[in-house]
Formats: sequence, C-alpha cells, structure tokens
Amino acid sequence: MAMSYVMQITSHHNPRGCRHRTVVAVLFLIQVLISFIMASKNKLKYVLIATVLVMAGFAMADALGYFNSKSYTKVSKGSHAHYVPNSRDPDVSIDRFPKRPPGPNEKISPNGKMIKTND
Repeated sequence: MAMSYVMQITSHHNPRGCRHRTVVAVLFLIQVLISFIMASKNKLKYVLIATVLVMAGFAMADALGYFNSKSYTKVSKGSHAHYVPNSRDPDVSIDRFPKRPPGPNEKISPNGKMIKTND
C-alpha cells in the first residue's frame, strides 16, 4: 500500500530533485515503521531511534552543503543577499561579495570579485 503511494508521488515530481528523494525515503521509512509497529513494540523503539538518526543525518548533510551543486552560497543579510563562493577567504567581509549570482561564464573569486571564465 505505501509503495503504491510512493509511486504516485514520484510520478509527479522531478526525478533529479532532492525533495523527490527525501519524499521517497520518508515514505519508505513510514512503511517500515508501520510493519514494525505490527510486529513488536520493543522493536518500535529502535526503529524510531534509527529514523530520527537518519533524518538528523540528512539535515546535517544539507546544512553542511553536501547537496549544494553550485560553487557559491546565497547569504541573506537584512533586506538583501550576498553570493559567497565556497572557497571564500575568511578574512574578507561578507559585504565585499556581490549581491547578484554569477552569470554564465562568470565565477566569484575568494576575495569577492566577479571573474570572467572561458568555460
């Protein structure tokens, strides 16, 4: 039953999207959780602990930028945002980085300058 629901959801989402994989993983964990609930309440405790650990792992990986495929990160600062490269020089203030994302054939240097590339 849960797998058919997973198939309905996955047919409507972009298969390359991170949210798609998260939805499938959560629905699979719910299905496993339901099957363990029917088996034993003692096993339920361990499944819940494992589920929380997996979810925390996904949250930690997302916070560390593991799922970020861009070479820069958008940093909100008040009413505007700065675009900071992943290779940022820690001695350079956030205010020195551009307020727009790099365009095609551009990248942001570690000190905040927009550089043309030949890619």
